[in-house]
Amino acid sequence: MSTAAQKILLGWSAFAGTHMIMSHRPIRQQLIAYMGDKNFKMIYSVVAIGILAPTTIVYLRHQRALSQLGSTVERGALLSGTSVLLKTLGLQTFAQAVTTQSPSSMQREISLDADQEIAHGIVRVSRHAVFLSTGLWGLANVLTATSPAAVVYWAGYPIFWLVGSLHQDSRQRHDLPARYYEETSILPFAAIIEGRNSFSKALDEMNLTAAGVALVVGASLFGARMGMKVAGTRMLRNNLKQVKVNP
Repeated sequence: MSTAAQKILLGWSAFAGTHMIMSHRPIRQQLIAYMGDKNFKMIYSVVAIGILAPTTIVYLRHQRALSQLGSTVERGALLSGTSVLLKTLGLQTFAQAVTTQSPSSMQREISLDADQEIAHGIVRVSRHAVFLSTGLWGLANVLTATSPAAVVYWAGYPIFWLVGSLHQDSRQRHDLPARYYEETSILPFAAIIEGRNSFSKALDEMNLTAAGVALVVGASLFGARMGMKVAGTRMLRNNLKQVKVNP
């Protein structure tokens, strides 16, 4: 394993460890009682960003060095197409997640009438849609990763989707109604396939504006990526020509 991959693995381990410790129910309650909910959330975010940002920088620097050396590897059409599809699904899932109220994100105890719907929109597909969106995006990049460091970096997102979702469930089962877990699932579409929820209702409740914005953002990112790829290829060709002219 390369030095960059080791650093990224260490970063992910620190990120997961601090997340699990600070969000562990007894520790979380004590910290909130001591510093208040607002301050706890601020410190929690600072710690998360303070670990993930340097980890991301290590990855970006490593990829940039590989690109300058001309060490990138082109993937086949099937892997590239699957990657684009997963990224599109990830963006759409994220757009729906941030515009749909989920009991998992309320951070407080709730009670519902027996006939009241508890899940709406994307929550019918997965009760941890934000985690799912990052997991899809990470998996998409694993498929086209060009180095062990890139595999380690992007694999962290789908792994944390599962670990983070399970951990959040264990913490929130004290606060949320039991039927919330009976009618929803961590794995996408599991509750729908098992007949515990409705896909038609999920579609009807999707935010069309958010879906449109996600499509525009996705198209823009894809266009920018292709432009950078073309520019990089031209630069590499020019460098090779200069080497041949000036041996």
